Amino acid sequence: MAFSMIRIDTWRSKWERKLTKVTTDSVQKHTSTKSKYTLFLIPFTVVVREGVEAVIFLGGIGLEGSGNTYPLAAVTGAICGILIGYLLYRGGNHVAFKWFLGASTLLLLVIAAGLFAGSVHEFEEYTKNENFIL
Repeated sequence: MAFSMIRIDTWRSKWERKLTKVTTDSVQKHTSTKSKYTLFLIPFTVVVREGVEAVIFLGGIGLEGSGNTYPLAAVTGAICGILIGYLLYRGGNHVAFKWFLGASTLLLLVIAAGLFAGSVHEFEEYTKNENFIL
């Protein structure tokens, strides 16, 4: 995924032409008020779905322990999400697409390396068990 994100910049003009054509054709065909809100409803439903998932997961975690610390984590997560969303919105026009994709790719690779290192550690812990047969 990381390497395909780097190559996306070369596909930008092609996709920009295609999306512009589809969007202008769609706007010309559908000028009702119902279709005006379509571009709002798609991201709205995605955000609501993620919010419901967060509530379910926080509720499930809250059942195991005292619920005193979970509101702090939820509020901190919401503030961080709003801040990152705002920064992406405001800085989206000022940062080159290539630099954004490069930073995203680097972040993705760092997360993948951390997950891989953790899995190697767990595998090593498991192999120290005397009952392990390879």
